Amino acid sequence: MSSPYNGEAQPMNGNEQPKKKKKGGCLKWGAIILGIIIVIAIISSLAGGGDDSNDNGTDSSTVEQNDKDKNQNNDEEAPLAIGDTYTTEDGLDVTVNEIHPFTDVFGDNYLVAEVSYQNNGGKEAKFDMLDWETQTPAGVVTNSTISGENGALDSGKLTPGGTVSGTVYFDGGEPGEHHITWSPSFSFSSDKATWVGNI
Repeated sequence: MSSPYNGEAQPMNGNEQPKKKKKGGCLKWGAIILGIIIVIAIISSLAGGGDDSNDNGTDSSTVEQNDKDKNQNNDEEAPLAIGDTYTTEDGLDVTVNEIHPFTDVFGDNYLVAEVSYQNNGGKEAKFDMLDWETQTPAGVVTNSTISGENGALDSGKLTPGGTVSGTVYFDGGEPGEHHITWSPSFSFSSDKATWVGNI
């Protein structure tokens, strides 16, 4: 017998109707939206840092303000004199021992800074000639330059108790007040120091 249903089963009697779709679509979408809101809330609370209370009873806003003041003091710290030592948070002592002009065999003029490091901390510390820059009397800020002279500071690591000294070269060397700044490259530390001297 031919059927308008094209091969599908026909109802047995005329009173039976095809099965209806199950409802619950709204409920399903409501659950999905609620789940998304919960996931966003969890991610927000994790990214937000969570509880602002401290174990010692100090208000977190006071701690944050003290940290901000401390960082401003580090940034505004008075320059050091040549020969003074700067000690990092990790116990690395950095000293600019001397500055003077230098002319190489080709007649190029340099400002030379004799520097030293001593690691008094409990872990390895890095040193690098690229951590240094100078501000000339004319106000020009330049990075250290590579020199073929003996004794130039290289780069490396100091184990606890280790020391190293070397010479850092800067193009120029005109007379006047120079600012020599040490700021470790590729570091998340806020350590930075500036020495001021005349040549």
